[in-house]
Amino acid sequence: MVNISKILVFLFSLLAFKASYAQSRYVVATQSTAPASMQSIPLDFSRIQSGFQSNNIRSIAHYFDEFVPITLNNEQSIYSSNQAIAILSNFFQKNQPITFDPPEQGATSANSYYLVQNFTAKTGRYNLYIAIRCKDNTNCKIKDLSISRE
Repeated sequence: MVNISKILVFLFSLLAFKASYAQSRYVVATQSTAPASMQSIPLDFSRIQSGFQSNNIRSIAHYFDEFVPITLNNEQSIYSSNQAIAILSNFFQKNQPITFDPPEQGATSANSYYLVQNFTAKTGRYNLYIAIRCKDNTNCKIKDLSISRE
């Protein structure tokens, strides 16, 4: 009789473990496991891209903070938002984008995002990198902008 009760306890334990295991696999499978680079970004990067493509830098100026660090062809400087508009407008007048490659964009932390994109201009190929920090879902500012020739 002792052997039968041990067997029954073992079978019930096995069934309970199997049910618990199946439930934990279901929970894991239904949870979002997307990496930070795939999380929802509270910013429409296509608006920024469109501003560069049409040389309408003023359309993205509301993403500028009081001062904007900009690197153009390995020359870095910090500009006021008005200076940044002038610098970038001048750059894109001379190097008007013809095509943009598909962007790589994502999150580096809970409130920091990036956009990396290559584009072809009449003057050559360029790499565009933009780092953005958001205080909330509506207050996003460019914290770094870099354009370099390939």
